[in-house]
Amino acid sequence: SILRDNGVDAEFYGVDITDNAKRSGAAAVIGDARKLPFKDASFDLVYSLGVIEHFPETRLAVSEHARVAKEGGHVLITTPHLSVFTPLRYVGYRIFHRRYGTFEEIEGRNIRLGTMKRYFTDSGLEITNHGVYGTYVIWRLLSRLGLGVIQKRFQEITPLGAFLYVTGVK
Repeated sequence: SILRDNGVDAEFYGVDITDNAKRSGAAAVIGDARKLPFKDASFDLVYSLGVIEHFPETRLAVSEHARVAKEGGHVLITTPHLSVFTPLRYVGYRIFHRRYGTFEEIEGRNIRLGTMKRYFTDSGLEITNHGVYGTYVIWRLLSRLGLGVIQKRFQEITPLGAFLYVTGVK
């Protein structure tokens, strides 16, 4: 609804393994990122925000994103990054969520940026942008202290990014 509210005239589809996608205002489809229920070359943009880390077939999910993207279409994926902050996620899981399932089931796997980039190129996508972000405490502290130059440098240091993103074009 944010895009529609800002004048983007497009059709939106949400995919979820449950019917939760219906709340997004998009045309909701129950499906699985490892076998998307769409024809080849269906979309100008395919994105996944914090989904593919919850199952071991990450490479397959990236391939599916590429499959349903049109020629010249874009794919954007963001997921937890295997970084110095991964142990903090594990501690949070142990305190708050352990009774609901394993760490990988609840929090998802942490993936290295280089691995995700390889999944993109193996799927026939040309990488257009990539990076890591979200250095939690350090990032917020530097920002509040007005040390923007140092903050920007920390964001560029791969081991300190809690999350990664990769964008590519088919």
